[in-house]
This record gives sequence, structure tokens and C-alpha cells, in this order.
Amino acid sequence: MLRPNLDGYHDASRDLWREIEQRTSAAIELGQQLADKALETPHTLDAFQSHVRDVVEQGIGGRLSEVVSGTAGANFFLTDVLQPEPQAPYRIEKVSLTSPAGTRIPLNIYAPNTSGPHPAVLFLCGHDPLGKAGHAYQQACAMFAMAGFVVATFDPLGQGERHSYLDSKPPIAPGTTEHTYAGIPYWFSGTSLARYFLADADAVLNHLMNRTDVDASRIIATGSSGGGMLTTLMMALEPRLAGAAPAAYVTSKAEYVTTGARQDAEQILLGATAAGLDHDWLLMAMAPKPVCVLATNWDFFPIEGAIRSSARASRAWQLLGRDKDFRLARFDTPHMYHLDMAREVIEFFSKRFELPHQPHLADFVPVTLSPTELQVTSSGQVETEEDGALFAPELLRREIAERQRVELSGHGAAPATAQTAKAWLRAKIFAHRKPVEPNPRYVEGDGEWHALWRNEANIWGAGIVYGTPAEEIHTIAITDMGETSRAQPGTLALHVRGRGALQPHDRDQLPPENQASSTYRIITDLIGLDDSLAAAQIWDVLRAIDIFANREIQLVGVGYGAYLARLAAFCDPRVKALNLADEFVDPDHFWARREYDTGRGAWHGVIPGMLHAAPWKIIRDETQKLL
Repeated sequence: MLRPNLDGYHDASRDLWREIEQRTSAAIELGQQLADKALETPHTLDAFQSHVRDVVEQGIGGRLSEVVSGTAGANFFLTDVLQPEPQAPYRIEKVSLTSPAGTRIPLNIYAPNTSGPHPAVLFLCGHDPLGKAGHAYQQACAMFAMAGFVVATFDPLGQGERHSYLDSKPPIAPGTTEHTYAGIPYWFSGTSLARYFLADADAVLNHLMNRTDVDASRIIATGSSGGGMLTTLMMALEPRLAGAAPAAYVTSKAEYVTTGARQDAEQILLGATAAGLDHDWLLMAMAPKPVCVLATNWDFFPIEGAIRSSARASRAWQLLGRDKDFRLARFDTPHMYHLDMAREVIEFFSKRFELPHQPHLADFVPVTLSPTELQVTSSGQVETEEDGALFAPELLRREIAERQRVELSGHGAAPATAQTAKAWLRAKIFAHRKPVEPNPRYVEGDGEWHALWRNEANIWGAGIVYGTPAEEIHTIAITDMGETSRAQPGTLALHVRGRGALQPHDRDQLPPENQASSTYRIITDLIGLDDSLAAAQIWDVLRAIDIFANREIQLVGVGYGAYLARLAAFCDPRVKALNLADEFVDPDHFWARREYDTGRGAWHGVIPGMLHAAPWKIIRDETQKLL
């Protein structure tokens, strides 16, 4: 067994963190150079804004229009109207909206009691499990309504009245836990659950624009945390917005990457970091329309990043002669949508929309209602009262079925073959790898030898050699965490990056199988870099063949190691035999089963897009002959 810190030679727990920080910094530096060049003329800025939109669309797995293809248009019905207090000059409408994608959206409309037309706010909720009924969100929406705005706020998937795993065992908590659990399968398909979050927001925006009491030319978006993230994406994708105020989200990746904090699955944009996208890009995408960035000085999103991104983005408004239409407002609050933020947004946009100054709002503290009073469904949950309600798993299965139908019809990309699957997978495995001279060294253990070497500049390799260092290696064994029982001489028990002795430091002391662990964070960072941990681990296997065998070899795989062994064998003809046991990673489970996780971390095996480009059936069929 390898001793701590690779027998004292190296602390490998920092390897992946160091690798990701360096790659992220390099990508963001190139992205900043692109942004700098975009500020040469209004024309170059316009072209850059189109590029930002393309990067975001690629990051969410396609255009929003593809989400609603072939489905019914949006429709709604009013279920109730509330008067929050006797003298309040606004009402709360409870609306059930069905989006063009077919999702049912519980919606609260805070509407002034006058006829209008009024400016409007698309209020995007953060990750409060109560969704639109969250205390801070209610207060902010009421404040906007008091100021004369029509406000639409709704429950995102996995929050409020839209929990989609009510009967799961073990339970799957609403909010960030459900978002990540539901979102991971989308990565296998090369898409993101963000598409449906955005499609819902788009449907609610459509509803606002079609209301007779709303001035469709004066609609803004705002929201905090996850709602702030959606606001920035809407800024890049939605030209119908007249302005935006993202809250408690804007920072910079250069600052955030070093915190070790994670983001849930719908906030991960595939390949976007590799493209250079940072928060300043998302802000610049809306110039010259008015934008007010709301940042909290005490946030876990570093305020230094908000300052930096805002300063960089503000140059776009300066270029267009609209300096006063961009503002960074800072607040001494923790991570939240504070009432003072709503007041700031009202003041900022009242000037742009030529609304009267309303000093009475400085002392106004809105009443809040119970979640039951605000609920749109009679039962409190869409899932319990609507047969066939669409949630993340159903939406993904529909997308996959439609893509497969198009492929078979001959109108889309051709279905994968063994040859195309192998070429695609090898490209994913070898992309980004920069091998260095391995310089193997050996440390004598208890009846075995410990082998240590360098794979890449920041990445060490490790394993246990059974026999002596001079022994010819004919078998490489890959197990769940790198260890194995006594083996025949000539066997290398391999540890791949991120597992066993090469497991990363976990900032929250969580096991790697936990979807809130640092392993999850590392996987998501690599997805943003157009990479994956599983692809890098397969490369580690192939690199070990280069270093220790470089000829025909047998791979033994157990547990997660069986998955890596099968994929390595599929890609490399030097593997002449496979011996697999306890295979528990099956990529097809992630879309075919609502509850896919058995607690063993099968999701570590995600390689985005593999579901279509390298189907598991092809890989399994091609490698069965080696067993």
C-alpha cells in the first residue's frame, strides 16, 4: 500500500487543483485579450457580442429554439388573485403557465392595481428551496410592484412547487442537490439542464410581453445567486430585455477558481472556460442597454472578481458613449437579494424609464405570505397533480429520442459507428494532454515495489509493482481506488489521477462519491475546459502502457476501474485481453433511469457527448471479444 504523500515524495492531493487553476487562468487570459480587441470599435464590439452568444449556446448544448421544437405554444390560466394587505396598491396573481417545451410553471405576478402599461421585471429566483415563496424574493417582488413594475417570478425546476424527486430513496433534497442530480445526465448527452431553466424564463418573458398592463419595451431581468447566473445568460441570449441587474453572482473565474467552491449542474457551461468566457463577457453582451450589477461585500463569490469584471465590462458602455448606463452597486450583506438591492434597481431604472422618484420606498418593508398562500397548484406540487408532468429526466429522454429519430431518418448527423466512436473518444482522451519525461522511481514496500512517475507537468502517476522493478509488466490492474490484493509478478496496480493515492484534497471533507465533493468541483471545472476527468484517467492508463509495457498487455478492471479498462481497450489495440469485475458504470443508466446513482460515484465517468458520439452499446460490443 502506498504511504501518505506518495511515500513522502510528493503531495499529489494538490495536483488536479494546480492543473485546473493554471489551465483556467491561461484560458481566461486569452479570453480577456479577445474582449480587449472587441473594444476597438462599435462594429468589433457587435461582432464580439454575437460570439458571446455563440459560446453560451454551445455551453448549454444548443439554441433555445431547439428546446421547443415541435411542441405546443405557451398557455396559462389564472388560479387566484391575492391582496397581500388591505391598502396595498398591488395584487398577486397566481398563474399556471405551460411553456412551449411542455413544462408546467407555477408563476406569481405582482401587479400594480392601476391599468398601465407598466415597466416589468422578470425576477429569477436563486436556490432557495421555497422558490418564489422565499422570504427575500417576496419582499423584493413586492418592492418592485410598489414602485409601479409588474413582476413575474416563478419556481425553477427542483424548487417550490416543482420538486421532481418526491419519492426518491434515499431522498434527493430540492434546490442545488436536485439541480445537480438532475443535471449530470445531461452532460453525457453533451447538453445542459440550463437550457430548460432558460426556456422556462423565456416562456415567462413571453407571458409578460403579451400582458396588456406591461410595456413590452421596458422589461428587465434580475435575480440573485442562481437567479443572477440566469440573468447573465439571459443578457447574452435575449435581445428583448431592456436591461438587467444580476445580483450576488458576478465575480471572475480567475478569482472563483481558487476558492474550491462548487456550482450546481445547470450553472456549468460546456467548454465555455476553454473559449475564454468570463463574467465580463456576459455583462458586455448587453451593452449599450442599462445594466446594474449588484454585489455583496460579504459573498462567497469574491467581491474582488465583481470589481474586476465590472471595471472591464464598463469599457463597452464607455466606447458607446453610454457610461452612465452601467453601474456596480455594492452592499454590506451576505449572499442574498437584499431589499436595498431592489431599491437600487428601482432608482437606476426609474431614471432610464423616466418614472417618478418615489422617496417613500426607503422606509417600505413589504409583508410576506406563507408558501401555501402563494402556491398555484392545489396540492402544492406539480408532480402530484399532473399526470405526465415533464421534469429533467423526461425532458432529457425526449431530447435523446428526437435526436436518434433524426439520425435514423438521414436528415441529421449519421449514427455513430465503431470507427467514428473510436476516433471521437481518442480525440477526447488525448486533447489537452502534455506528457513529460516520466523518470520512474521505485520505493520498496512490504513485499512489493511502489512506482512513482510524472505523467504531465502537474500530474504524477503512481502504482504498485508486483515482482521487482526489472520484472516485465504484462498486466495492468485498475480498481476503484487503486489498491488490489496480491497479484502475480509482472502486474502493475495502477492509481489514476483523482483516485486512490492521487485523490484530491477535499475542502469540505466529503467522500468523492458525494455530488458536493471536491471531485465534483474538479469534474465540472474540466467540463468547462472542454475536458473530463474520465478522459484524463483513460489517458493515464494508456500512458502507463507506454511507460511500463509498450506492447500487448492485459487490463484487469474492478468497479470504476472496469469502466476505464473497457474504454482504454476500445481505444488501444495493444490491449489484447480484459478481465473485468463489478462493472457498475453504465452511461445509458443516466438517461434511462430516473434514479441513476447507487452512491458509488458512477457519474465520475462522464465524458460530455459520449452518449451520441461513442454509444456504450458499441463500446461494450466491440470489447466483449477481449473478455
